[in-house]
Amino acid sequence: EADLDIIHVKENVGRNDAYTLIVSSDSGKEFIQERFAVKLEKTLGLIDNSDLAKRTAGDLYECGRDVAPNVLLKALGLGHTAEEIIGLITLRWRTEEEFPVTEAQCVEVFLSLDDLIHWFPSRGGLPGQNKQRADMLRLKIIPGDHGGSIEMLVCESKYRDSDNIDQAREQVENSMDLLQAAFCEDESGKPADRLIWFQELANAMSQ
Repeated sequence: EADLDIIHVKENVGRNDAYTLIVSSDSGKEFIQERFAVKLEKTLGLIDNSDLAKRTAGDLYECGRDVAPNVLLKALGLGHTAEEIIGLITLRWRTEEEFPVTEAQCVEVFLSLDDLIHWFPSRGGLPGQNKQRADMLRLKIIPGDHGGSIEMLVCESKYRDSDNIDQAREQVENSMDLLQAAFCEDESGKPADRLIWFQELANAMSQ
């Protein structure tokens, strides 16, 4: 039997949401880890020891499955995906360092906004032209006497020097605008479709 490595599980797909999609690979893991090791040692020059590069690549793969499984799948192809995954993992570690969870019984969830592209309206109604969004949304779900609260932190990482800080700011602002419109009260009260957005959030957390 093949030793399959499960990378991503997506429930409620297909007709009547009756199926579960499981993405796995019997060779992708080794290939991706090798690419990571080469990137770390040869391309990026972050590590000058081959054995350490391989061990670090293994850690990146395992973390990548939790942080951004769909991005991890893209690492099988060409491009800057390895750098993107390193940036996302660093972002998560930095977030937990700068904004640690200190509340008792708090639930922490990280969502990849690239997996939630349908949340963001398309530009001019054109398919595939969705507004740019941040990389990740960190949720802190804090229980309380009256239902508790949800704290949202929008996160964006830029690994390559060529990336523009203005673009990162736009991505964060686009994401914050959508979340505020969907969940936050204003002078006119709660958004009319707020319950629908909470259901969307629950669905994203269940994946």
